[in-house]
Amino acid sequence: MNATPKQTVRARLPKLEVKRFNGKIQEWQEFWDSFDSSVNQNDALSEVDKFAYLKGLLVGPAQTTIAGFTLTATNYKEALELLKTRYGKKMAIQRAHIQALINIKPVYNERDVRRLRELYHACETNCRALKTLGVDESSYATIVVPEILDKLPESLRLTITRGSSAGGSDFLYWTMKDILKALLDKIELREAHESSTTNTSKQERRKPQFLDGSAAALVNHTTREGKAICIYCLQEHLSQDCKKIQNAGERKQILRKYGRCFICLKRGHIGSNCLNTSK
Repeated sequence: MNATPKQTVRARLPKLEVKRFNGKIQEWQEFWDSFDSSVNQNDALSEVDKFAYLKGLLVGPAQTTIAGFTLTATNYKEALELLKTRYGKKMAIQRAHIQALINIKPVYNERDVRRLRELYHACETNCRALKTLGVDESSYATIVVPEILDKLPESLRLTITRGSSAGGSDFLYWTMKDILKALLDKIELREAHESSTTNTSKQERRKPQFLDGSAAALVNHTTREGKAICIYCLQEHLSQDCKKIQNAGERKQILRKYGRCFICLKRGHIGSNCLNTSK
């Protein structure tokens, strides 16, 4: 009786959605949780296959850490232990997240809503990670909150802190939750205004223009009859001739509110980018 040849059946490798790990210690826990679930605990994979996946998901310093290991089952376990020792220390991960909050990239222009949103997202992400690690925000808020405020544009910082005083809370005692909420409120307000301004600009471009040929008419609202409407008080006169609102600070506040250039009074850009040759 002839013995039936034994066939080796290799497991069908799963499609992985594990983010690569580049050696940033604050990203280790997320990487390990994903890799452990998708690969390390997958019984359909051999130790060598798992090691191959691991090597393929490491880049930069993390890849260098285990560069000397060949693809064997024994080396897979040793490589994992080395990575855990190098990147998996809880205290080191906590410090990395707090340092990331302290060193967050500043935003210099209060109109740069995209960068403000990125700053908020970075703060929220690191705070969430610290919470997952069991770190009470009160242990780092007194250090981090002032640092975050310093990374905001001065005008936005003053608006936020002034609002806290009006609301009966002293920003000097803010928690991370307080500053994130105050910042998010201002960002969402600017995003809503930005969207409204964009839509208004599109509508204005569709409307017929009533121009009298002068430079003044180009920078003012006009009625259907072609009469100029003052940007500041909305009465029928040229903006530069407004007697109701003459204070430069008040005028700038109105222009800022409605997204207009301080120089030519038009929408769509700021003074530093104005192409008006008369500035």
